[in-house]
Amino acid sequence: MEAKDELKAAAGSGNLWFPSETQNSYFQSKIGFNKSIILEIPTINCYIAMNNPALYRLMNNNEYAFLNYSGLYTWFPMGCTNLIAQNNIISMLGVTVISDSEGLVPDDGGSYFIGEQGRQIYSKESIDVLDMDGELFLYYDEIQLKDNTYYKISFDAVSNENDPSIYMDFYGNQYDSPAQNYKIRIEEGENSYTCYIFSGNLSADEQEYFRIVGTPDSNIQIKNLVITEMDTSYKPGVYTKIFEENGYSYYRNNLALDKMYFTEAVKNVSSENELFSGAVSYDFSKNSYVLGIEDRENLDIGEISEFTDEENSFKAKVTLENEGFLNFIQNYFPGWKVYIDGEEAELYVVNGLIQGVFVPAGEHIVEFSYVPQYFYIGSAVSLISFAAIIAVIVISHKREQKGSEGV
Repeated sequence: MEAKDELKAAAGSGNLWFPSETQNSYFQSKIGFNKSIILEIPTINCYIAMNNPALYRLMNNNEYAFLNYSGLYTWFPMGCTNLIAQNNIISMLGVTVISDSEGLVPDDGGSYFIGEQGRQIYSKESIDVLDMDGELFLYYDEIQLKDNTYYKISFDAVSNENDPSIYMDFYGNQYDSPAQNYKIRIEEGENSYTCYIFSGNLSADEQEYFRIVGTPDSNIQIKNLVITEMDTSYKPGVYTKIFEENGYSYYRNNLALDKMYFTEAVKNVSSENELFSGAVSYDFSKNSYVLGIEDRENLDIGEISEFTDEENSFKAKVTLENEGFLNFIQNYFPGWKVYIDGEEAELYVVNGLIQGVFVPAGEHIVEFSYVPQYFYIGSAVSLISFAAIIAVIVISHKREQKGSEGV
């Protein structure tokens, strides 16, 4: 069997992902962005050309894409951390197969998972982050960290301007990892913020530091800053090697969610910052997170059957005893619509990236369908052109009639 066919069989109805941390490797990869059509298998960005800007934020500590806000990028700067400490995110994205050419997957195929809040390890009542007229502001303090552990940073901030940005991170005398940098956009007024940072592998004799750095264009007062150690567990066997080819090892993600799946609750998030900064702590298998919605609990976990995958359309038969919420792992993009028994329903952007819909009790056919915007533009132009042609014919016909009557 050719590798392409083997990949398709392994991926099933899910997505492929190449978590490369180096740009050259990604260019050489067979499953990089914009190669979905050639492979006939969707990659992590599904079939969206280049990428979805929300995907970059989700996979890179709430950071916007390099150069611009379009989401254009060709590798994963945090690929290793995504892989070994953020399985909840890649599983929610329906990643069933992972291609690894850099030895990122541990020998036992394990991954770390964030748990309950533990002990407080650092606090500061107030820190004044000053506008240095374009110069770099820097605050740092010694801190003691554990290997491969998540830490929650929570604080309040007061600013007179909207969107001055700062970074919070951990670093040591011998390391300074981009995966531990967290960019925080401060909103005008007084607001609360939370982010999570994974410590990774630390040297035994390393002195670690907590740091705030940036060039904000207005003064920021940070209050009640607390760093809390989170219970972090390790689970082996999350990834299973399925085959190797030309220096690439391919692994099955055993926790990947199905192309369509139900969740038992829908949770409101107040802003994109809250959603993306808290993503590593979310249980996407049980909850769906939607901006500006009322919380809904105890939703029905219905049955999904007769799934069909057609061109630009994904359809399934669902059966529920009570109302449920159906998630669809395709990246949202303008032009997607959802239909229940042929009637258009309200489509929600879920977890900042995928799609979902409330489904009433009973047996229904749910269809997610994509019609690109240029189709409507083209249709409108065609209708206008057709109408113009008809008008010309009618006018010409009337003129001919008048001419005949004059004779």
